[in-house]
Amino acid sequence: MTEVLAQSAVAQSAVAQSAVAQSAVAQNAVTAPSISYSGLSPVLIVLGVACLFYLDDGPARARWLTRGEKSELQSRLDQDRAHEESGNARRGVMRQLGSRNVVLLSIAHFGLISSLNTSSTWTPQIIREFAAHASFVSIGLLAAVPALLAVLAMPFWGASSDRRNERPWHIRIALLGAALGWLLVISFSAPQLRFLGLVLVSVGSFCALLTFWTLPASAAILSPEARPAGIALINCVGIGGGSAVTPLVVGLLKDWSGSFTSGLMFVIAMLVVSVVLITVVASQQRITA
Repeated sequence: MTEVLAQSAVAQSAVAQSAVAQSAVAQNAVTAPSISYSGLSPVLIVLGVACLFYLDDGPARARWLTRGEKSELQSRLDQDRAHEESGNARRGVMRQLGSRNVVLLSIAHFGLISSLNTSSTWTPQIIREFAAHASFVSIGLLAAVPALLAVLAMPFWGASSDRRNERPWHIRIALLGAALGWLLVISFSAPQLRFLGLVLVSVGSFCALLTFWTLPASAAILSPEARPAGIALINCVGIGGGSAVTPLVVGLLKDWSGSFTSGLMFVIAMLVVSVVLITVVASQQRITA
């Protein structure tokens, strides 16, 4: 599980870095719809191939680990494999995909993605509300700051989770931090407090996403055979639902009410639901590293 979190940290940090770039061009993209991102595809392919050669195949081959660290990681991996031989391993893949924990994690992921998607979609317009006279370039740069701070915070959050050998509380605290951030955005008119709220949203959402994937990757939730399909199912619900439904809901509520308050209250409610569902899953399954 430590190896899973380490790899997840790299992947999710890349997502956060892409959010920095996305925010920086968000305002200009509105006035320049001809901008094309097709050039990113070859870059992503090259990076993917490079990872095959760069990433070590197991802790025993990791040259950047000490002998003691290699032994500790291998011991944990052996314990995980032993655990995987019982419990979920005796259940069919389809039964595991329809299990209560997978369903609850799918809904929790929906709530988390709702926050991330709302942040990436609406942050420039929220900033424009309290910086109406700023240029598009200035707004784009300001919108990139929360995601940049998330990139800096994520390694420390992952290290804290590893050091304490704890996952659920790190997810819940980060989710609550994101909810608090949205509350600051809608509750205060002071630009400084609203911007602080956007920072909390970005840092909290990305840090929650970082540690979230250690849950479905746990043998307590899914067996190795069911894990790829289970993670894909959870991701589809979050990405498909959170990315498709939430922007529509927030946009409709803004048009209806004239402000972001009602739409962001929906996002806060989804984050609270995610916290509750993570608590339910953690209370039934002892999930550690």
